[in-house]
Amino acid sequence: QATTAPGDTMSYKKFASTSKDYKAGSFTKTESRKLNMCVAAVARADGLQCDTPQDLHYIALKGHRNGQPNFWLRVTALMGGRTVQAVSGRATFKFLKAGAKMGPWTQEEDDRLKQLHDMHSDKSRKWKKAAEELGRTHVACRDRFRALQRVRKTGPFNEEELKLVRERVAE
Repeated sequence: QATTAPGDTMSYKKFASTSKDYKAGSFTKTESRKLNMCVAAVARADGLQCDTPQDLHYIALKGHRNGQPNFWLRVTALMGGRTVQAVSGRATFKFLKAGAKMGPWTQEEDDRLKQLHDMHSDKSRKWKKAAEELGRTHVACRDRFRALQRVRKTGPFNEEELKLVRERVAE
């Protein structure tokens, strides 16, 4: 259970089922400032130092992994009007994008991503490892790999493909 205020507890399931009025779309500047204040408030309540922008950066990226139970649930409860996924995603992306490479992928990056995927395909943190090496976010690496897997050939069939189609139709 997550503590949203002293003595007030709420489970994630209860929060998700009672919060139906979510706002969608981009965060406004006001919401972004409020999010910073909410992250800082929850961090201070957990006894974490949050006096500088660097502290806020660290907490947003690592706060939910510092042994603080339901960190993002509590931030979302203070924030209001957004889902837990939207709040945590906005907070972490806001800080990740400052250091992460963005924009079109090069052929060299695509090739290296495929190599890294093959090297770490059995590990649960494969996208984080790829992200560290490529200088992109783990979500960008995952999404790019999936997009590369979906690439389809277009245009007329070649002779080999026509032969295969004819064989299959004859069966």
